[in-house]
Order: sequence, then structure tokens, then C-alpha cells
Amino acid sequence: MSQDPKPYPPPKPYPDPSKTSPPSRSMAPCLIGCGVTGLAMLLICGGTVWYVTTNLKNIATNLVASTVKQSIDASEMRAEDKQELNAQIDRVAEGFKKNKINGEELGQVMEGLTKSPLFVVLIVYGVTHEYINRPGLDPAEKAEAERTLQRIARGTAEGTIEGEDLEKPFSTISQDPNQPMQPGQPPQTKQQLSDGDLKKFLADLKTLADEKEIPDEPYELNVGKEVKRIVDEAVPGKL
Repeated sequence: MSQDPKPYPPPKPYPDPSKTSPPSRSMAPCLIGCGVTGLAMLLICGGTVWYVTTNLKNIATNLVASTVKQSIDASEMRAEDKQELNAQIDRVAEGFKKNKINGEELGQVMEGLTKSPLFVVLIVYGVTHEYINRPGLDPAEKAEAERTLQRIARGTAEGTIEGEDLEKPFSTISQDPNQPMQPGQPPQTKQQLSDGDLKKFLADLKTLADEKEIPDEPYELNVGKEVKRIVDEAVPGKL
């Protein structure tokens, strides 16, 4: 029997703009979530802090937008998703600076982003990335885990799987298993996750996909398209 490898720490759900060193490749899946979450941070900052003068608002908005885009560019996302996400960041930032959208509308975009299934899917991918891609993992186990994640992504994107459905799987890896998931608030995972935790997590996700009758076939969530849809629906015709 193989010895249980060193536990994998969960990814941080939010980027730290104060750090300037390039992110490691192992944090790439987290950076996907950080890029999208960073857009929400841009909206929050723009809507609640940088309103004193137009000039100050523009400078600050440009600074945050640039930081978020650097994180996206450093990630291992698909090139087309990087391009689309960066385009949406520029789109929202420019719209706010030019007063095409106001603070209330910024809040609507933020709410749409935080309620999107994209958040939970990216957390799931980030938590399991190290385990699935470690050297020596049985190819059949890796293939099954990847297919499970694809099915969960599809179920959440199509509305078959809702937030409360994921509470049971997340209870295995959560700091507080009895704390229900809150809309727009990423679940807080344990500081250290063992192989046993991750195997149970993936097994529970597979059971959920089976119960919801999610097709057992390849699926890829288009991150850029999802973010564009959220922005369009939040402020139709404004940007």
C-alpha cells in the first residue's frame, strides 16, 4: 500500500494585489477564480471608495484593473478565456469611468458575478487540481475525477445543480461542516486536505452528478463567455 502523500493546502479564493512576485504554476486554477473574483473586487472598490473626484476614480480604477489582468495573464487559462475576461474587465472599468454605469449598476454586476455557478466550479477545480495532477496517480482514477468535475461544471452552469446541492460534498473539506453555504460567499476549506478528504469529496461529487442525471460525457465551461453573459444581463445595453 502506498504511503499517504503530504496533504495539499486549499487555494486562496481571493488575489492579493500587494504581492508583485509572479504566481506559481501550482496556483493556476486558483488564479482563474482570483481573476473572476478580482473583477468583483474592482466593482466593489469603484462603487464604494473611489468617488471623491473623477481623476482619482480613473487612476484607482486603472490600477486595480491592471492588477487583476496581470493575475489572469499569469494563469494557465485558455488564451481565449484570458482575452475575454480582460475585455470584460476593461469594459466594466471604462463604463464606470465614463459614467455609463453608476454605483448601483456596479452592484448589480457584482451580485451577478458572486451568484454565478462559475464561482463554485472554480473553487472545486482549484481544490482538486494538485491531487488530480500529481505524478503517479492512476490514469483511470484521474480520468474519472476529471469527468466528475466536468459533470459538476455542467450541472451548475445549466442550473441542474444548485448551491444547496453542494453542501454535502463540501462538508467533507470545510472548516465547519455544519455551516451552510451562503450565496456569493466561497466555502472556507480546511487548512490542510488529506488524500482521504479529496477522495471522499470527489466521490460525493460523483454521487451528486449521478443523482442529478448529468450526462457522463466531456464538457468544458467557457469562463469568458459566462462572465460576459453576467455583465450583459446585469446592465443590458449600458456597456
